[in-house]
Amino acid sequence: MPAHLGGLFALYRASPEFTQLEKVTQGGYQHAMDALKTFDAKVPVNIDQPWIQKVRDEVYDARGRWLAN
Repeated sequence: MPAHLGGLFALYRASPEFTQLEKVTQGGYQHAMDALKTFDAKVPVNIDQPWIQKVRDEVYDARGRWLAN
């Protein structure tokens, strides 16, 4: 398991589950991952519901409802 959230995103982008998606879907997912770039250094074992809610609220404030969902 990667040591950081950014590593998880990198693994997902390289996975067949991501690469076999339609290009437009990949683009939408990539857009969402880009919005979370500031959290790349977050250690995955410390991700809990309050942290996810905090991230959602920060993304909403910075990028709008679509990405926050």
